[in-house]
Amino acid sequence: MAAQRRKKMAKKTLRNFYVVVFSYSLFFSFMVTTYVPFLAKNGLNKFQISGLNAVFMLLVFLLEIPTGTFADTLGRKKSSLISLLLLSASCFVYYLSSTFLLFLVAEVISALALSFNSGALEAWLVDTLKHHNYEGDLKKVFSQESIIRNIACIIGGLSGAYVGKTNLAMPWLICSLGLLFTFFLSQKLLREEYFVVKKLNGFREKTSHFNSLVKDSVNYGFRNKNIFWLICLSAGLTLGVQPFNMFWTLKLKQHFDQGVLGWMWVFISLMIMLGSFSGQKLSTKITKQKYVLFIELLVTATSFLACVVFFNHVGWLILFCGLQESGRGGFDPIKRAYFNKRIPSDKRATIISFDSMIQHLGAFVGLLIGGWIANKFSIRASWVFSGLVIFFISFLCLKLNGDKK
Repeated sequence: MAAQRRKKMAKKTLRNFYVVVFSYSLFFSFMVTTYVPFLAKNGLNKFQISGLNAVFMLLVFLLEIPTGTFADTLGRKKSSLISLLLLSASCFVYYLSSTFLLFLVAEVISALALSFNSGALEAWLVDTLKHHNYEGDLKKVFSQESIIRNIACIIGGLSGAYVGKTNLAMPWLICSLGLLFTFFLSQKLLREEYFVVKKLNGFREKTSHFNSLVKDSVNYGFRNKNIFWLICLSAGLTLGVQPFNMFWTLKLKQHFDQGVLGWMWVFISLMIMLGSFSGQKLSTKITKQKYVLFIELLVTATSFLACVVFFNHVGWLILFCGLQESGRGGFDPIKRAYFNKRIPSDKRATIISFDSMIQHLGAFVGLLIGGWIANKFSIRASWVFSGLVIFFISFLCLKLNGDKK
């Protein structure tokens, strides 16, 4: 009976997690196809757009470990809920804004929000499943999450694109209200009955505990070579993809209206889902997972360089844009499963936050360099930079060892 109950609770945990992921992704994606056009319409050039996002990435980099430690110490649910409230507020500020300064305020709030969420929900899922003696494959869980997330993103991104045809600010309002709804949903669905809030008396004791947990987690990341190289890989990939993330909407808007950008987003999301599915299948065929990661990054890099070659041939350009997204879609769930199997539960959120922190540092560098290249030369030139970076960092996969399934 006890085993059946735990199995039932694990199934319920997965269902609740998928529901929260769907709601969050649905509403947050309302602005994905309108974000850069909205900023451009309000007078920002390519470097300012990238610079605005770079400030966000730098702030997340600085806040990742403190907020990840908050999740490990006071609860992953509390951290996720705080994140949703702040993110809703950030989107509302964007809805009301039309100047660089106010956009910057919104990005500061958003950075704090995403820092609280980074690692918290994932750590909640893994440790709640562990609490219920879940014996399933985490690769499959993260792959299914990726598919659910992308289905939600397809619906939200496409809807937001058509809403943006009449008013580029309106998707921000829908995003804000939807995230508020997700806050109440998460409050009801996320259960953390096994988690005991650590009793820390006084500011000095709290600070000492936080510092100790952060130091131990960061040291663990540097001592464990597999974890170290995975963190480097993620940072390099995040650095390389920023010019595409920022400028694909501006490039395609030269050829299509805002509504068609929504369908391009659908195509991108489907390719991410395809990549996630094919990556999972490939990982069952290849014993050493480092070679799967290597293949996924090579697909991403070569597709980026193909985008450069076919930059002025829209049909081919769209195809290779999708292929590079499929490579990224395959890389993520395999990397996350590999990563989570090699970190201790009591430091899980902090180490995941450390990983995310370094990724955001990579994104900060990529945005500054990519934005400068795009503004000084062209979007095409910035994508050359992307392809070369990802090609060279893909060989870091070969430094992984002891990585059998």
